[in-house]
Amino acid sequence: MTISRRHVLAGALAAPAIIASTRLGSAAPAQTLKISHQFPGGTIDEGDFRDRLCRKFAAELEKRTNGAIAAQVYPNSSLMKTVAQFSSVRKGVLDLSLYPISYAGGEFAELNIGQRSGKNSASSLPARVSSSCLGSGKQAAW
Repeated sequence: MTISRRHVLAGALAAPAIIASTRLGSAAPAQTLKISHQFPGGTIDEGDFRDRLCRKFAAELEKRTNGAIAAQVYPNSSLMKTVAQFSSVRKGVLDLSLYPISYAGGEFAELNIGQRSGKNSASSLPARVSSSCLGSGKQAAW
């Protein structure tokens, strides 16, 4: 039997339908996200509150996505060391991390703002701020 253009065209038109019908019978595997942190491990009800927070997030994620996305928690820096977690998330190696933002100040200097105490021992600061362009000459309510 020779293959004509008509046979090739019919096969090309039928191929997407055949492929789609084979996908209907099988469920797609769930995607599992990796969550790493450096705090002591425990369970969803007991242990360090930061670990429990990650575990509750993982359970809620799986519940809200009907199992399409799951999350595995890795406590005690068992997946990534503490210092490497931020850069690993940024590079796409690690999916999520519970990480103190001030630890990443070496990579992004802007994140060091979290280390500011908000207090200044200089008693002249309110007067300087209220007379500057920030205060617009109005009395600051300190």
